[in-house]
Amino acid sequence: MENNRLSKSIDRIKPYYDIVIIGSGYGGSIAASRLSRLGKKVCLLERGKEYLTGEFPDSSTKVLPHIQAHHGDVQMGSKTGLYDFWFNKDISVIKGCGLGGSSLI
Repeated sequence: MENNRLSKSIDRIKPYYDIVIIGSGYGGSIAASRLSRLGKKVCLLERGKEYLTGEFPDSSTKVLPHIQAHHGDVQMGSKTGLYDFWFNKDISVIKGCGLGGSSLI
């Protein structure tokens, strides 16, 4: 099967880049695209995985292994789980963890 992934293994990181962007959501992806078209060496970092067609969890039973939750110093689930919940006293947040950032969810 052909590898159609955009992401590369961390062992392929080069020792030098002109630009390093953290976060592959809409803003990070657009910035990386535009800077690379200007000839810059760009590294786009994201935690989590890349989801190809057919890999995205599309039912409640498939979603469960892709959940992570944080409350205070307690972390539950995979540190790279797609659905990243943060519960705090004043505000709670859900964010995406994967290539594409919160755009995934």
